[in-house]
Amino acid sequence: MGVGDKMSEETDKIEQQIKDENEKLKDRIVKLIVKEKDSTKLVTTIDEEKAKSAKKIEQLKAQKRAIEAREQTRKRKERTRRLIQHGALAEKYFNCPDVTTEEFEILLKDVLRQTQNNEIIEKYFNLSQITPKQLTEILQKLK
Repeated sequence: MGVGDKMSEETDKIEQQIKDENEKLKDRIVKLIVKEKDSTKLVTTIDEEKAKSAKKIEQLKAQKRAIEAREQTRKRKERTRRLIQHGALAEKYFNCPDVTTEEFEILLKDVLRQTQNNEIIEKYFNLSQITPKQLTEILQKLK
């Protein structure tokens, strides 16, 4: 089970606790209505019960927000780590530690374009029958 699944389970559990607290409040109010004969005291007691439940629900919502914030932070850190690792691998295999971001982007575009060109050539031509000079001419036309 991944960390994201665990966080989702925690938020689902809190949602259920909020629903349960609302149900408990309804039950307590019904019991108070049946038990209490003095309407003034009943209203006061019901208001106290509502306040207790509202406080508990707000605490549960705060817990849920904290869990969601941790999950967002975890995802952001995970993405940042992945981007750094991918960039390090690209720098390593392209052997370009001292190029600017703009130069690196141009390099990647050139590699992609070359890969696409190779796919086109392989699709439409039998490479075993093309001379290096013909291949150069074809590549010139593709640029």
